[in-house]
Amino acid sequence: MGVAAAPLFLGLTGCGSSGGDASAPAGASTGGAGGSSFLLTVTDQNLPEPDPALGAAGWFGAEYNASTGLAMINAAEAYADRTGGQPAGSGVRVAIIDQGIDLNHPDLQTALSGEPTFLFSTEASPAPSSHGTHVAGIVAAARDNIGRHGVAYRAKLVNIQGTRPSLYGGDFENAKFDSLDLAVAIGSAAGISKCYGTGVQCSGASAAEYTSNPTFSSHIINMSLGGPSAVSIVLEAMRDAAAQERIMVISSGNDSDTEPSYPARYATDGLVAGYAVVVGNLQLDGTPRPSSNDCGSTATYCLMAPGTSIYSTLPGATYGFGTGTSMAAPQVAGALAVLKAAFPGVTHAALVQRILDTAAPLPYAASVVGQGLLDLEAAIQPVGIVSVPPGGGGGGAGGGGGGGGVGPVAEATITTLGSAFGVHSSEHAIFASVMALDEQGFPFFFDLNQQISSEGRQTGLESFVSSDPYTVVHGAAGSGFEAAFFIDQNVADSVLPFWSALGPDPRGRALQETPVMGRMSGVMTKRLGYFAGINTSPSDAMGVLQPFRGGGAEFMSGTAFFAPYDALTGPANGGGMRYALNDRTTLKIAGFQSSQSLAQDQDASLARMEIGYRLSGIDLRVGVGHISERGGVLGSTAEGAFDAGQTGSSNFVNVSVTAPLTDSVSVFASYTEGNSTQSNTSGLISGISGARANAFGVGLAARDVVWDDDRLSFSAGQPLRVSSSRATVTVPVSLENGTDVHFESADIDLSAEAREIALEAVYTTPVAEESTVSLGLFGRLHPDHNPNAAPDIGVGAKFAHRF
Repeated sequence: MGVAAAPLFLGLTGCGSSGGDASAPAGASTGGAGGSSFLLTVTDQNLPEPDPALGAAGWFGAEYNASTGLAMINAAEAYADRTGGQPAGSGVRVAIIDQGIDLNHPDLQTALSGEPTFLFSTEASPAPSSHGTHVAGIVAAARDNIGRHGVAYRAKLVNIQGTRPSLYGGDFENAKFDSLDLAVAIGSAAGISKCYGTGVQCSGASAAEYTSNPTFSSHIINMSLGGPSAVSIVLEAMRDAAAQERIMVISSGNDSDTEPSYPARYATDGLVAGYAVVVGNLQLDGTPRPSSNDCGSTATYCLMAPGTSIYSTLPGATYGFGTGTSMAAPQVAGALAVLKAAFPGVTHAALVQRILDTAAPLPYAASVVGQGLLDLEAAIQPVGIVSVPPGGGGGGAGGGGGGGGVGPVAEATITTLGSAFGVHSSEHAIFASVMALDEQGFPFFFDLNQQISSEGRQTGLESFVSSDPYTVVHGAAGSGFEAAFFIDQNVADSVLPFWSALGPDPRGRALQETPVMGRMSGVMTKRLGYFAGINTSPSDAMGVLQPFRGGGAEFMSGTAFFAPYDALTGPANGGGMRYALNDRTTLKIAGFQSSQSLAQDQDASLARMEIGYRLSGIDLRVGVGHISERGGVLGSTAEGAFDAGQTGSSNFVNVSVTAPLTDSVSVFASYTEGNSTQSNTSGLISGISGARANAFGVGLAARDVVWDDDRLSFSAGQPLRVSSSRATVTVPVSLENGTDVHFESADIDLSAEAREIALEAVYTTPVAEESTVSLGLFGRLHPDHNPNAAPDIGVGAKFAHRF
């Protein structure tokens, strides 16, 4: 084989090379197998990943502590913080362009298994190199409770050995690269086939020797080597590698120079920049190694990594210490392999920039330490705000959402399903791993099942035991006018200045500091009347619950069973008209809008019509209505990516009846059925269709049971419950080519899994002229439609005195 005509070039930068660090500390190895080594006696490979619940502590131990430098770059924290992709470099190939790796070292067997070894010449060393073996272990030694483990302990290693000992008097251990051989090595690792020799060398039998072999294609190329001179053929090969988007990690050199050696200095070349990282040697005390070359003109693409007294693999199944920028570079190569496995859809250029951007600042000039210290934990954590990519629409492999910082914030992506949907005992698979992007466009994955909750229904017990609203105005005027306004003692800080004319609250607060709510009604003609409400429920203003007063609504919230859709507005403002069609039949038409001062999360408008018919004490009512909710459906609320300005729409019908059994005993019943939909174009939940829901209540009320004016009621009912509903969900699931977001769609069942049945018995009796005592028992089976909930049972007693 012919010898390349290009100049001899590039000594290995550390661990016994002629360019090594002569000032290594006591106990460190700078040549041969080195001191402080021992024989490997156990070969148990491939420990499983630790329990995620252990966090970083799961990786701590003797092997981690022995892997010098891992703690300094926060490797364990990075392993624990990974939210997606594969662990510790899994599936990533790292080419080691060096003097050769001990292919039989037990701690490297997993990394080398199935991977090719490139021997460039017939002069390949008959014995494995200390330098190459040491570098390889820093990158990818197995995590097996033996010796040390590499930064990317699940990565694969491609051994590219191309030094020519004959050019150095047969010194196998200190053999160096010929420049053409290095170019061929870089081209091979870049996955291309190209002859890097002259015209003579690239023809005839010698052509194969100077032609790169794409069999050795790798994602990351580690070059722990350097020399004093620029060589154009090496720059050409590096440009070829950059064109193939291969990452090159190059040691800065150990010459105490203000500039890195070559080929590291090529990192600033316009066709290489962004794909090459220069690495200097930071000592374990956080100071730059005096022998380490400064970053100099490559500061933008340079950083520091631990490279002093690094413990790693050596030939003969042994271990030892090494010092030099040769030991620092593979820390970065391994870190990049970890990132590539964790973020498989991100471009190599983005990975390089990530390593540089997240480096920890050091108290030295950028010309000395570049961007700072490699920080793997910072690199694997989100940078800035994490946002869920918008778009997707129909799902599938749709693009869109490229780049970070676009869309709703992931941590704020939460939804609360209305109580009608119940509590779901199982999680939805499509929400288990939803992708979001940080400000650099790196993907992170969230289990949004943990951010979906269900609203619990207020049972009515709270209102039973709480203080009555404080009456501000109550009176009736002529012509059938009546008004009643109240101060709710349980809500504050709502300003209604126009009520200040009523004067101060005798309990010490100005009325304008307290929400005022109430209702009014009156007649306009013999048949026509009106009603209105402020900060109150539509059913209260309309008198929907009036037939059930005195029975059936003491403990249970009456609207939950007798007017469930009315309750979706929360406190509302509005009113309507009533018209007596004849002496027995009355028509009511009304409209209400959620009150901005009290409704809080609710924003809905309600239109309702009701016909009432009364004959021989029997009161029959039939109502229909439509409610439009902004932000959700059936009382649901959403934020972040769940909230896309969706609108919920419900149509419902209600039938109720009260009938006397005797002069003092009556029965009552109500049934409500509705159908709801929700639509939007860009939220994760792109639509809810066919949400059928119903509610019912039945009961018996008696008065004068023991003595005059007492009353007893028994009630049972089911609050609003979704009996059937499906939602179309479209979520981002992966990133490709750095910008292409892929979505998946699925239909999920939102029907309530159980049925709540509420029961109550209430007895109320007067004890004085203006005082009453109420005693009651209530219970709920499967409360909140939760299949796993135990029965909810309570008792209550209340004394009330009207002043």
